[in-house]
Amino acid sequence: MNYSLTSFNLRICNLKLGIVAPFLDNRPRGIGRVSYFLLREFSLFDGDYEILSPVIPEGANKEKFKKISLNLAPSLGTRANIRRFFWQNFLLKGYTYICSTSYESSLLYGEKQVIFVYDLINLKFKDFKTPLLVRYYYRFQMPIILGKGAKVFVDSNAVKKDMMEFYELSEDRIGVVYLGIDTNIYKPIYDESVLHKLGLARGEYILYVGDIIKRKNIGLIIKALTKVKDKVFIAAGTAFAKVKNELLTLANELKVLDRVKFLGYVDDKTLRVLYSNCFAFVYPSLMEGFGLPPLEAAACGAPVIVSDIEVFKELYKGYFIFVDPHDTDDLIEKLNRLEDDDFRRNLITKYPSLFKRFSWKSSAKTFFNYLYSWGFL
Repeated sequence: MNYSLTSFNLRICNLKLGIVAPFLDNRPRGIGRVSYFLLREFSLFDGDYEILSPVIPEGANKEKFKKISLNLAPSLGTRANIRRFFWQNFLLKGYTYICSTSYESSLLYGEKQVIFVYDLINLKFKDFKTPLLVRYYYRFQMPIILGKGAKVFVDSNAVKKDMMEFYELSEDRIGVVYLGIDTNIYKPIYDESVLHKLGLARGEYILYVGDIIKRKNIGLIIKALTKVKDKVFIAAGTAFAKVKNELLTLANELKVLDRVKFLGYVDDKTLRVLYSNCFAFVYPSLMEGFGLPPLEAAACGAPVIVSDIEVFKELYKGYFIFVDPHDTDDLIEKLNRLEDDDFRRNLITKYPSLFKRFSWKSSAKTFFNYLYSWGFL
């Protein structure tokens, strides 16, 4: 199929700021999900800007959006990634400044842009094999545009610290924007029919949500199953074949294969049902920039266990259960504690104060204020 320039909705008039969000497609993951909620709230602010995305979030100010082709969306694979690269770097014109809701930048705009970096995992985690285009942005193009004076949004102080270390940025060029949770969407939902279709029962499974990749440390949960006899493990998220096969091999060796199930990508309702009915949500990641799934799980009423890494301590200290990501016995002990109903209730009753700290309205306001103070609005 041939794609003309008009299919990408290029502008010929001028606005001060273009907010670029091609990751916000019809099956958003990670960056796309953040873009959905953040830009939904941001679009309610007045200003000389336009948001370019394939999808307009429900509840957003539609007048602030300019639809771009889904043919640019990352979910469509390599060809879409290449098209998006050329669009952002050579064809995206008509704005004084641009802001990307991802790590992807534009050579056309140089210092007149700000990008959103959610983590530096591909630079810090040596075993994390990223796609070629991602490596190119982080290792080659990002240093170029940062060297010219571009600014950066990050989602935690932990990532801010990394940006200052790896790219030698000054603090005044980095804006920290915490992510949020929409408790009108993420809330307890008990639908036995959804569980029945998946062959699950309420309170009988341990849940993980996210990409099935090495740094997520999912093997720790599988190892814990050897001592947690009455539970199954459910993983919902995009599975990378090599890692998934390694985990299935581990489960087979430990004789728990019949209690491990990978669901792949699930729709939003199924996700909320899974969160709401699990025995525990476990997120034993070795490295994160923020970690949104634990917050989503908590909003649906799930007891949450996270690894005791720096960023989770920054965000969730005093609210979630922390576990040593290298200690299976520690995870087993924490899971066993959740058998106590009083302990579970006391944990969950703390959550409402956590949600007050992380709202998308607050995120959007912080986002707006930084753009204004930098002169982008």
